[in-house]
Amino acid sequence: VAQQAPIQAPATPMVVPFTIETQAPEQLYRIVYFDTDKYSLNKTETSKVLSEVYAFLRKHPGKKAYLVGHTDAVLAQDYNLILSKNRVKAVANWLAENGIAPSRITSSYLGKQNPATSNESEGGRSGNRRVEIFVK
Repeated sequence: VAQQAPIQAPATPMVVPFTIETQAPEQLYRIVYFDTDKYSLNKTETSKVLSEVYAFLRKHPGKKAYLVGHTDAVLAQDYNLILSKNRVKAVANWLAENGIAPSRITSSYLGKQNPATSNESEGGRSGNRRVEIFVK
C-alpha cells in the first residue's frame, strides 16, 4: 500500500472576502424590517440593505426586484393589507428615487397571511413586520 504525503496548509492562507456574488451570483434576497404599525423607512437600519439591493440591480440590469410586504397579526386583516402595501411602496419608492426603473420592480402584499415567525411575542411579531426583496 502506497503512503500518501500528509496534507499541509498553504504557506499563505487564502482569504475570500464575502460579496453578493459569492453568496448567489444569479439572485439576491434581503429583508427590510419595520416598526409596529409603521411603513416609513428607518434610514439608519435599512440604508445598508437597500444599498445592497440597489448595487445588485445596477450591476445586473436584466434582473427584477420582487417585493412582498408583510405585517404582524395584531390588527385586522383589512388594515394589515393596507399597511403591508404601504411598506412595499416605501421600498419601491426608495429604489425608484435612486434610479431603478419602476418597470424592474414588482410588488405584492399579504398583510398577516404569511408570518415568518410566531406572533405570540413581541420578538416574533417584529420578525413579521417586513418587506422581503427577491432579485432574480
